Amino acid sequence: SIRTRPAGWPVMYQTWDKLLFVHWPIAAELLQPLIASGLRLDTFEGRAWVSVSPFTMWGMRPLFFPPLPVLSQSHELNVRTYVHVEGVPGVWFFSLDASNALAVFGARLSLGLPYFRARMRLQEHQAAIHFTSTRVHPGAPAAQFEGTWSRGEPLPSPPPDTLDFFLVERYCLYTTRRGQLYRVRIFHRPWPLRRVERLSGRRPATHRIVDVCQHLELVGRLDHPQCLLEVGAHDFVGCDMVGGAGPEQEIEYTVNRHRV
Repeated sequence: SIRTRPAGWPVMYQTWDKLLFVHWPIAAELLQPLIASGLRLDTFEGRAWVSVSPFTMWGMRPLFFPPLPVLSQSHELNVRTYVHVEGVPGVWFFSLDASNALAVFGARLSLGLPYFRARMRLQEHQAAIHFTSTRVHPGAPAAQFEGTWSRGEPLPSPPPDTLDFFLVERYCLYTTRRGQLYRVRIFHRPWPLRRVERLSGRRPATHRIVDVCQHLELVGRLDHPQCLLEVGAHDFVGCDMVGGAGPEQEIEYTVNRHRV
């Protein structure tokens, strides 16, 4: 993984919290046709993985600007898989739903990411978190999520040869814009992980995968997640576009327009 801070000035800061990772193993041949040309699926012990991640964020702001009330906050839900280019591991998003319409517009315009407007709600009661999402983006496929989970005990930092490390130690994402593949670097401290003790809900965490993944028949394969991890507040300090989250921690986005 790439843990070093990217070169250049960060272009955006944001803080993530109450982030849930829900993971399923999937045969690589089912997913490879759904990712961009030039990307290869990253696998662990021969299996590819699909993940769903609901969370909330705040403090979204460009460099040199303070966060603005309401505009700097959003809930989000993303569906992703794991890829690499020339040995650089990252994530590929099938979809990203968000409650902040401005964030959806900005991410679609600037990065070409498949963001969609959604109506979302997050409630917390003691150690339990309840998250709901209904996509309301005009012209987009329907997508819903409803899940409740409880936090377990803190986990130690995962060793490099473990599945947990493979799934969460990702410091870049890949996207396409105008037919060009880009790598977007993200800098933050390693996630402070907790094992999830309970996950429940209506078709828990499938997020209408059959629609999200371009009609690939995955729903029946995703009913029983094999790995559940939850993290606390995490600050993203930056992201670097190359080639075309426990104690609060900031996440940077440093964008340099170089193509992969």
